[in-house]
Amino acid sequence: MRTPSEILKYYIQAIEHLSGASAVSLYVPDPLGDGGRALLLSAGDEPIAELQSIDSATQFARTQPDANAQGPLAKLIPETIQSSTQDGLLIPLRALNQGKDEQTAWLGLRNPQTAQAPESLTGPDAMKSWWQWVLELGEAITRDIMRVSGVLNDPVSGLPGRAEFFQTVDKALETNQGPSTAMLILSPDNFATINELWGLKLGDKVIREVADVLQKQLREDDYLVRYGGVVFAILLPKTTLESAFALGSAILAELEKNEYLDSTVRLRFSGGVVATTSEEARHQNASLAFIQRANHALNAAKRAGGGRITEWKADPSTGTSTEGDELTGIFTGTMGKDYRNMVLLWETIGLMAESSDIDELSSKVLGCISNAFRPDRVGLFLPEKPDDPLALHSGFVLIKTEQGGSVQKHTTSSSLFSLEASERALLDKAHQSGKVLCSSIPGLEDSAPNLTHAALVIPLVTRENCLGCLYLDRESAKLELDVSDVHFLKVFGNHIAVAIDRGILAREEAARQERKRLRLLGEVHELRQALGHAKLVHTSPQMEQVLGIVRQVAPTDATVLVTGESGTGKGVLARTFHKLSQRADKPLVLVDCSAITPNLIESELFGHERGAFTGADRKTVGRLAEANGGTVFLDEIGELPLEVQSKLLTFVQDKQLMAVGSTKTRTVDARIIAATNRDLAVEVDAGRFRRDLYYRLNVVSVDLPPLRTRPDDILLLARHFIERFNVQYQKAARGLSAAAEHALLSYNWPGNIRELQNRVMRAVILSQVELLGPHELGFDDNAQAGTNAPPIRAGEPSIAQPAAEVAPSNPWENLSGILSSIIQQVDINSGHQPPPFGKWLEEDLIQAAFDRIGGIHRRGAAVLGIPETTFRRKMKQIKARSLIGPMPRTPEWRELNDVFNGIVRQKNTDGEDYLVRSRDILLTHVLHRFGDKVSMSAALMGVTEPTISRWRSKLQSQSAAT
Repeated sequence: MRTPSEILKYYIQAIEHLSGASAVSLYVPDPLGDGGRALLLSAGDEPIAELQSIDSATQFARTQPDANAQGPLAKLIPETIQSSTQDGLLIPLRALNQGKDEQTAWLGLRNPQTAQAPESLTGPDAMKSWWQWVLELGEAITRDIMRVSGVLNDPVSGLPGRAEFFQTVDKALETNQGPSTAMLILSPDNFATINELWGLKLGDKVIREVADVLQKQLREDDYLVRYGGVVFAILLPKTTLESAFALGSAILAELEKNEYLDSTVRLRFSGGVVATTSEEARHQNASLAFIQRANHALNAAKRAGGGRITEWKADPSTGTSTEGDELTGIFTGTMGKDYRNMVLLWETIGLMAESSDIDELSSKVLGCISNAFRPDRVGLFLPEKPDDPLALHSGFVLIKTEQGGSVQKHTTSSSLFSLEASERALLDKAHQSGKVLCSSIPGLEDSAPNLTHAALVIPLVTRENCLGCLYLDRESAKLELDVSDVHFLKVFGNHIAVAIDRGILAREEAARQERKRLRLLGEVHELRQALGHAKLVHTSPQMEQVLGIVRQVAPTDATVLVTGESGTGKGVLARTFHKLSQRADKPLVLVDCSAITPNLIESELFGHERGAFTGADRKTVGRLAEANGGTVFLDEIGELPLEVQSKLLTFVQDKQLMAVGSTKTRTVDARIIAATNRDLAVEVDAGRFRRDLYYRLNVVSVDLPPLRTRPDDILLLARHFIERFNVQYQKAARGLSAAAEHALLSYNWPGNIRELQNRVMRAVILSQVELLGPHELGFDDNAQAGTNAPPIRAGEPSIAQPAAEVAPSNPWENLSGILSSIIQQVDINSGHQPPPFGKWLEEDLIQAAFDRIGGIHRRGAAVLGIPETTFRRKMKQIKARSLIGPMPRTPEWRELNDVFNGIVRQKNTDGEDYLVRSRDILLTHVLHRFGDKVSMSAALMGVTEPTISRWRSKLQSQSAAT
């Protein structure tokens, strides 16, 4: 097994002998041109100066000097060049010269002697003919060896590659006459650091240097290849495992002793050795198994910490490696199989990434397997339930057509994909054992009585659990599979098992999510309301009038001017305009004109070209262009400089703009909504705002009233902010105390809604109580007696009065009225799970009693007229649920808070069960509307259908008695 360098070395030794030269050198450039595989061989004494190293030889070859040699040999070979070394000559070998001077090989001779031509050559030109023959022989050897090695060998190391290695191993095992054949596989442990620190080019240089060290350690018959990456394999003919281990240890020591990259790098290596006897070598696919075992041994050495040689060890019961790498063997060295396997893996990975649905995934993956391996049948068998027997989930069957051909048909029918008893036995055995079973596949047969055709069963194992099996068979002929195919399908099956397991988990999770869906819909709705920044929370007639204008104007493209004090919600109103417009699916761009410096506002609005001004290092399109097709909201438009107002006027009129530094106009379709807290008419009279722009903007004017003029919205907004910040900051404030409500209504709110929002946010974040009081909201003790109370409308009670004085005299009547209204609003056709009003009613009453008496269970039970143990148990349940998260209430339901407080303030002198009384009131209204719909009634009361039937009977009996 001679390497190219060994053959060429024999050639220069012959030249040395025939020419009588004291030293002979041969330089062959890299046939691929990257310098990584150039050869420099020498024989005799010190070579001439030009060919003393690869670098000097490469540099000389690139200069290509003219022929200038003198002497007898120069007369015989006219192209000879005089060396800088005394009595040295350089002779070109044109074997690789294909019109490129740098592809010339060079033969260097030091002090050549005049030799006699062979006796077979006679005549005056005998010596010239002899030298011509010698040089042509060198050219032929060089040309053939380097052309072949340029195709077959590794382009970095110059060593034979994987394809040639597999053929060599096959031949070595076939002709093995010694006690055994061994293999050593080596790889550096920390090579990734080389590429990271020095780059791939120097990394390749290290690979070449490692290859050079390895070549010097080999025996004459040893065969070295670059197996792939930084893995080198050495075939050791006629070598026992003990000898291979000793040789590998010596090579490992030499590799680790050597320094690379000009003595800047040292490496640590791992290796694996394996040996096979002549008897084992005769088995089919022995070479593939041989290489796989060596790979397993190398992997075991690396897993053990590296820096060592490891022998391959087999499991005595199965004969397989106990240190295996499941991906080893996918690359077989056969180009067709490797390509097929890689395509199948690539397609399957793509399918697994696209979907986790088992049905879709299985049909597509089985189709890929069918196309790759061409079985008559391929099927995926899974149990319907964990303990059920395997059943066909999906499969492909080869069906013969009337025209004499055949087509693959997808099926989920067990009748079309029926298994005989022996086939079923093979399938069940593989499922139970978790091992690959097959028949009629050479070297892998497993006992299968009465099975007359080829079959293969691959168990799908993940998390030490066999989920099912892949089944392939062919009745008309053998499956045309071998050991490498079975190994690949086993690894492939493991990946499919992971995907199926993920699909099963996804289905289970989907089922759980579906069960939660109806319950979560209400909560999600509430959360969206709590976190929605564009929600106009109102109940006042003033805001309803504003919303009436919005509903009329929003669907049009009319320009809108929104006026109002700071903090009244002009930005929220602009979002509402956009949301209700035909542009809702297009961008809404917000521009705060007061927050941008005057010298940048023009660029911010209209964009600029690169280099338009100092610091303009790139082109920008501007905020107006960003809103193309949508809406642009210009907040505080009264702050715009006059020079920018004129340019904005052009855009408002013609929808055209020109970027700063540009000479081209651009049309942008953007609706304008402007807002200001100034009186623009006054600004126009003062010359601070353009009159024409004012009229262009003031097509539709909307004035937002300040918060102090709409007291109906104050408490509604406060409760909305409490819910929102509860969710946002994971707090548990339930509401406002009566004193806090009075303080909020008495305050003048100069900062409007923004001030209210900030006060509530601070209170929710910092407060440790469930009911926020005046102190938590930042009011002093005299706040509720302040003089800044809002005006009182005629016929209304004074809001300075305590809340208890304006509450209804009979809270039970108020409870019945509000509950009746709530039940009438329930939509039975919505498809959503109705709210459990019965649970809410009980919990809120208990919580109100608990808060009323300061957390003393005995007093709380007395207020509600229930046993103390019952009160304690129910409070414990309420607190446990609060850890998961408060059950959201609808806005209509939250109106009952004052009613619950009124109920628990009453003296329960008769010890009446208030929970039962309130429940019966709710039940009466539920049955009145949904009396014939037991399931709906039960859902609204938050109980089971038998319970609702029992309560209904009891209520009817009480009504009959009275």
